Amino acid sequence: MQNLDYIENEDLCASEAQDTVVDKPKSKVSLFAKARAGATAIEYALIASLIAVAIIGTLQTLGTDVSDTFQDVSDGITGAAAATP
Repeated sequence: MQNLDYIENEDLCASEAQDTVVDKPKSKVSLFAKARAGATAIEYALIASLIAVAIIGTLQTLGTDVSDTFQDVSDGITGAAAATP
């Protein structure tokens, strides 16, 4: 009786070991989930690049406006200094 328990347990252990050793083909869902991680990284990179382009465009526009404002202030100070006797 004790020997049969040992043999049954040994068979179960062997079948469990065989299941872990043999590579089961992955399902399409698991492959898609793994491939999705790479796509997500690309999406984040695209979003970051679009944000960078928007920031650069905004700063160029604001930079020109700020430069014009400082030039107007400079001209006003120069004109006021020249008009003062």
